[in-house]
Amino acid sequence: MRLAGSRPARPLITYGPGDALGEGILLGDAEHSTSAVARTPVVTLTAFSDKLRAVLDGDPALKAHIYSNVIARLVERLNRLAPRATPDSLQLVPGNTRSEQHLLGTKDVPADAYFGIQTARALENFKITGVPMSLYPDLIAALAMVKVAAAQANRDCGVIGADVCEAIVAASDEIMQGKLLEQFAVDVIQGGAGTSSNMNANEVIANRALELMGHDKGAYEHCRPNDDVNASQSTNDTYPTALKLAIMTSNQRLVAELKKLVEATQDTQGFVLYSATLKSLAVKMIKICNDLRLLASGPRADFAEIKLPEKQPGSSIMPGKVNPVIPEVMNQIYFKIIGNDLTVSLAAQAGQLQLNVMEPVIAASLLESIRTMMNGANTLRVNCTEGIAAVPDGCQRYVDNSIGVVTALVPLLGYKPSTELGAEALHSATRLT
Repeated sequence: MRLAGSRPARPLITYGPGDALGEGILLGDAEHSTSAVARTPVVTLTAFSDKLRAVLDGDPALKAHIYSNVIARLVERLNRLAPRATPDSLQLVPGNTRSEQHLLGTKDVPADAYFGIQTARALENFKITGVPMSLYPDLIAALAMVKVAAAQANRDCGVIGADVCEAIVAASDEIMQGKLLEQFAVDVIQGGAGTSSNMNANEVIANRALELMGHDKGAYEHCRPNDDVNASQSTNDTYPTALKLAIMTSNQRLVAELKKLVEATQDTQGFVLYSATLKSLAVKMIKICNDLRLLASGPRADFAEIKLPEKQPGSSIMPGKVNPVIPEVMNQIYFKIIGNDLTVSLAAQAGQLQLNVMEPVIAASLLESIRTMMNGANTLRVNCTEGIAAVPDGCQRYVDNSIGVVTALVPLLGYKPSTELGAEALHSATRLT
């Protein structure tokens, strides 16, 4: 917020290009949603500060204008937040809602909302941090970028019509410009690997696209959140892609800011970076070993999709038991490497001026991690991965009984009919193959 004619000697808050501004900033409370995104450097004053009061008291018209805008924004946010605290309250306001339906039933959402039923469900389910997606406009813009690319590819492949593609792209462009940020109210921490964030974007884009096409919000027969905006996508590819784009965008501003600081002292940063790389590799290897243990669990219970080489008896009391001892020892190796990384970090920050007397423990930790990682990689390869075999019967059984195969019908039947078919198969224990 820039106050016309005011030149504060000491700005209280300064925003750079891409930073999010919200009425929470004006009130000293960050829980409210974003109102705008700065495109140029902006100087702001905190509401009710002495400087701001002095400026507003001297200009009653400006004071009334600002206060009325703040109040209007607060009322709008409170209306959005009401369903979180009292999910049924909207039903008490006739004519102010629209009804939407999905797999779990029917629900009313605010009539003027661009989000839909899946976002409304997420608002009820994930009252975790109180921090909405709108606080991170780079992530929202990145989701919109993914939707633009997908819509254009789907148009070229004949999955969606050119008119629907054009509307999706136009709606996504508006979101990339910072519009409709307040519609992204889902908590940043949520279950489902980001499905709620993805659906929040799908619904907002679909409803704005409907408006651009001359239709009412919720008239999904003309542009559907799942079948059109999310066509040919899964949250498991959309969300990670958007996250990478958001990090790239945010990192550009971070690097620009850090460049304003000129590094001019000897330190051990190179060791820290190398240790962090070993830690990253250890995290990846832990994930791989956990997957191997999980997929080999059984053989008469659990997954039993693969069979690991049998290296030694697994129990001193249970006859016939064989444990996945190689992945187990690998996990312990990688735990130690992660611990060594913490040691390196603590030792590096303990340096003073041009000298770090903690370098011996850095050396010991790094060299141990390298040796252990090398020995572990050899052990895992020779004693485990080179002898892995699939369990065909178990894998086929999972395919035959999977409800997930209904996804193959979505291009033919559409998302909603396929959902109904999958639900019926699940409840009736009928195989889809």
